This record gives sequence, structure tokens and C-alpha cells, in this order.
Amino acid sequence: MEAITNAGKKTIPTKLLQTKGPKWKASPEVLIILNACREIYKKWQSVGKTKDHVLAIELKKEKKKLRSKLRAEQALDRQKLYQQIIDNPNTQLFYRLINRGRNNNRTTTNCLKTNGEYMFLPEEKVPTSFKSGILTPVLIKDKDSTELGNYRGITVTPVTGKTFEYYFLTKLNLESKTDLQFGFTKGLSPIMASLIISEARYEEKKGSEKFFINILDVKSAFDVVQHYILMDKMIDQDIHPVYWKILTELYNDLTSKVKWLDGISTPFNIKQGVRQGGILSTHLYKVFVQDLLVELEENALGYHLGNVYAGTPTCADDIAFISNNKNELQIILNVLSRYANEHHYTIHPRKTQIIDCSKTKSNFKWNLGEINIRIS
Repeated sequence: MEAITNAGKKTIPTKLLQTKGPKWKASPEVLIILNACREIYKKWQSVGKTKDHVLAIELKKEKKKLRSKLRAEQALDRQKLYQQIIDNPNTQLFYRLINRGRNNNRTTTNCLKTNGEYMFLPEEKVPTSFKSGILTPVLIKDKDSTELGNYRGITVTPVTGKTFEYYFLTKLNLESKTDLQFGFTKGLSPIMASLIISEARYEEKKGSEKFFINILDVKSAFDVVQHYILMDKMIDQDIHPVYWKILTELYNDLTSKVKWLDGISTPFNIKQGVRQGGILSTHLYKVFVQDLLVELEENALGYHLGNVYAGTPTCADDIAFISNNKNELQIILNVLSRYANEHHYTIHPRKTQIIDCSKTKSNFKWNLGEINIRIS
């Protein structure tokens, strides 16, 4: 056993091997402060290294001065590197910047290389390229191509912008305040909304035999979202103030170009709406509309399966209001009319209808504001 121990002592080095790599070179100013720290430490060590000694306080002040000087020089060095990249851009300097980021604990960079050009991003600012897009009118299936209203605008944004939105969505950590929103919700399927309606109708056939479904259709739902109302609702989502500021910046000065056949229009500003085709769009629209669903649920307006509220099964912008009471359904329509007026969007009068699934059809006349709702 002793022979093994002795062999181990001879083979395992007692001193750390010197690693290869560039040595850190201190500036003359830093060397002066560093030597002062060493001298003070030696004196403090000779008197027993007591924490309340005057030399301990002096050493602490000197270390603070050293850190401050190092940070100032590192910041100056970074600025010199950025300026070199701007003045004389080349691959070597760019990869030097990347390696610099890998060698420290920071996982972010404010420099992007796109199409061979280097772009520095200011803090809490969204690049203009992220806020631009090309809108392509897409004809709705089985619609007349000569009618302007039969086209839906789908916006294509830059890949860098989409990547940013994907990552930013995880930071927002948006959580739905209602269990009846099945559109674009993780772990849920739109089929569940139709299942709720089917089950409610089946249960009602065994009871009062009264059952009404109101199908809501909003005119250009995604295109009429008011940005200032949306940002106000995002505050209620308890997101970090910095993320809220970035989101506000993202929706400030939006621009689009229209692509038609082989031509592209000049850019124009977007003052309202969330882009169809954007990563954040559907999630932001759900926030925009969810207060309506929450209000109806909190006031118990709508159908209940036993003790479970099931009055507003929803898929993004498609909402079905179900009830077994004709007067209750009218109250729901009154709430809906008020909410639409407050949020500046229009309910489509011809596409919005009430389906009377009762065995004995009702003669009740429902209205949405001053508009009579079609019954089928």
C-alpha cells in the first residue's frame, strides 16, 4: 500500500501546470493600483488580517478602485473593436467579436451580420428591418377574385425578425385567463371547442330542450386591433417592464409593402392591427379579446355543463356564445356590443347569426346594438 502511495505522489504533479494561451496585459495605471493592493495586503497579513483593521478598509477601497479602472478599460477596448469593425469590416474582426462573447458569461450580443453587413443594435430598441414586411393578398377560397374584400393580407417578415419574435414570445410568458380559448394554445385543439358545443347540445336535449348558439364574426379581426389598447392590456399580463417597452417599440413605426404579381409597392406605415403571418400576432390577439370571455364567465353569462362554465368556446377570433335562455343570450349580445364599441372593431352583420337548436323554435328577436341578428 505504501508503494502505491509513493508512486502516486511521484506521478501526480503537486503544482498546477501552466496553461497555454494569451496572457492578460495590464496597463501602467492598472499595474500601479495592483501593486498598491499587494503592498496593503502584505501589511494587513502581518498584523493578523483582522476584519475591522484600518488596513482592511484601505484594501477594500483600493480593490474597488482597481475594479472600476478595469471596467473602464474593458469598455474602451470594446468600443475600439466596434469602431474597427465599422471602419474596416472583415471576417477576422467579426469572429474576434464572437469569441469575445464566448469567453465571458454574457449570452447576448448587440451585433448582427446580415447580407455581409454588420449592424449594431441599441439597447431596448428594435431594428427597423424587424418591423418591415411584404404583404401578399391571398384570395379566400371559393370567393370572387374581382372583389377587393375577398382577399386576406398575409405578411412575410425577415427571418431575423421571426427568430427574434420566437425568442421574445418565451420571455413574455403569456398565460390565458380563460380555459375556453382553444386556438393556438399549447396542449389544446380547436376540435375541443366543437366537442363542448356537441356535449352541451346533447345534455340540453334531455332537459329544457331550449338551446341557442350565437356565431360571432368580426370584420378583419386581426387588422383592427388598436395598438394603444393592446399595450394597455399587456400591462395587465404582468410582463416585465423592459419586455413591455420592447413590445411597444416593436409595434411603433411598423411598415409594409404590397406585393402584387411582379411588382412591389412603396412602403407605408401600419397604424393598427397585428400581422397575419407574424409569430406574436395570434398570441397578442388572444390577449386583446380575452377580457370579453373573462367578463362573461365571471358574471356566469352563458351555458353551464353542471357546475362547469362552457358558454364561450373560442378558437382565436372565432367565438361561439351558447345559452339555453333567450333573455340571457340577449344580455350576452349587449355585453358584446359594448365591448366592440370600446375596442373599435365591427361585428359582421350578415355573417353573425344565431342558430336555434330548440325543438320548438323561438319567435324572440335578438339584436346587436341597432342591428337585428339573423336566425337560422
